[in-house]
Formats: sequence, C-alpha cells, structure tokens
Amino acid sequence: MSRHAFVLAGVCALTFFAGLGRPALTDSDEAFYAQSAREMIERGDWLTPYYNGAPRFEKPVLYYWLAAVSYAAAGSSPGASAGAFRGGILHDRAPREKVQHPVGRRRAD
Repeated sequence: MSRHAFVLAGVCALTFFAGLGRPALTDSDEAFYAQSAREMIERGDWLTPYYNGAPRFEKPVLYYWLAAVSYAAAGSSPGASAGAFRGGILHDRAPREKVQHPVGRRRAD
C-alpha cells in the first residue's frame, strides 16, 4: 500500500471518529417538521402548521402536507411510513403471473 493510501485512510478515520457522538447537521429540525405535520392532522387545519400550539412557517407548507398525508395513510410511527414505502416498491416490482381460467379459454356466448 502506498503512502498516499495511508494518509487518505488516516484522514478518513480522523473525520469519521471526530464526528461520532455529535448531532448531525440535519437532525435538529426534523423532529419539529414531523411534530408539525402530526399536529396538522390532529387539529384538522391543513393551512397553518403548528408546533406546540404556535404557528410555524419556517418551511413551505407543501412539505408539511406531504408528511401529513403519509401519516394519515400509514400512521405516525417511524416504521409505518418506511414499511408502506417498501411495500409499495415490492408490489410494483413483483412478477406478474397470468392466471388462466382452469378450464381453458371461455367462449364468448
């Protein structure tokens, strides 16, 4: 292995282990967005997103609508949306079998 590969591996390891245990850059707001979509369903108000009773306009309302529709369709647990998404993908990719009538072709009467 060359010296450059060792330097590259060292830099990769340093940046990887230095970030462990710290929150990611995008983790801070995702819970707020999810809770706002959940409150949208609970209140029945699809025009104004709320977080803990206060209006929240930090993100365009379309994101909240999409999240709320997925919660309404699949539930608000973390695995429900992922399971519904995986189920939809598996259903679309499943092989289609032609089912023939057990007696053969039917005649048009």
